[in-house]
Amino acid sequence: MTRLAKDGWRVAAHAVGDAAVDQVLDGFEAATATTSLKGRRWTIEHGFIVHPRQIERMKQLDIMLSVQDHLYLAGPSLRKYWGESRANHVTPLRTLMGSGLVVAGGTDAPVVPANPFWAMYHFLSRDTIQGGVMGAGERVTDRGAILRMFTLNYAKMVGEDQAIGSIEPGKSADFVLLSDNFMTAPLNNIRDMKAIETYIGGHKVYENK
Repeated sequence: MTRLAKDGWRVAAHAVGDAAVDQVLDGFEAATATTSLKGRRWTIEHGFIVHPRQIERMKQLDIMLSVQDHLYLAGPSLRKYWGESRANHVTPLRTLMGSGLVVAGGTDAPVVPANPFWAMYHFLSRDTIQGGVMGAGERVTDRGAILRMFTLNYAKMVGEDQAIGSIEPGKSADFVLLSDNFMTAPLNNIRDMKAIETYIGGHKVYENK
């Protein structure tokens, strides 16, 4: 990590369990002995199980998190192997967002299906395909915040927020026409939403016929 920081690389390190998160943070902190990570957009991918003490370390380092909806698909398996308490704490999004960290949303495709609406639905409901609601206290009820996770926050994470990630003058006209209104549709409808048309730079690149 020290060498990568010196050479100007941006690191996105995968870490799932809390011990793995500690190892990554140890490496990130070692790098700061010679090179500050402030504003460098270093990221932890996944971060399934994160504790408050680790969140404070992340904030001190000024790093970001990239999270996905593995719990939505694998809830019963995680409950079986990790126990109820740990499984309910997987990707504690409400806590992470409330801490002030920049959190970007994704799907981790092709490891899991690429449908972003499943992920959005899961973060809003904490529902899973087979295991019911898990960790209800980590629901995020602000739909606008969930949209920003998958758009502007992701653009920030990859350093392109001055060009993409939101509809503003001077940015690329990237947008989708959806099958329903994400902000007002019944919660259960979100997982079945589809992109009817997709535009990049103002040009249609996809149509669901």
